[in-house]
Amino acid sequence: MKIGTTIPTALMIVGAALGVLPAVAHGTDNATPPLWAQATPQAEPRTEPQEQFVRQNEGRFEDWGRKIDEFNAKAAERTSEARQKTKQELDKAWSEVKDGWTKLKSASREGWQDAKDAFEQSWRKLERAWNDAQS
Repeated sequence: MKIGTTIPTALMIVGAALGVLPAVAHGTDNATPPLWAQATPQAEPRTEPQEQFVRQNEGRFEDWGRKIDEFNAKAAERTSEARQKTKQELDKAWSEVKDGWTKLKSASREGWQDAKDAFEQSWRKLERAWNDAQS
């Protein structure tokens, strides 16, 4: 046997053993699908009480599906809004720190304590904003 025919022949043998040969190998057009592609077996028919229960709860199930979808959409919006607000607070606090740093570096002897107090206050505000953003 040639190498070029060995692999296809081996695949055909394995396929035949598993029942997953292509239509050409079976000589028909309606080949058995591979095991992984076969549908799961149908459940036994439901009794009338089971059917009634399913019918009664179908709308309830669909309503809750819509509620969950709406909740998730709103949560995503809130998360986005919260993220944007947090970013704005961080940016504002950082701007105040940078402004305070500039004023502190150029403060006179008389204005030093006020500039230092303002800088420290802005720094604490930045740390709070940062901690809030991390939680």
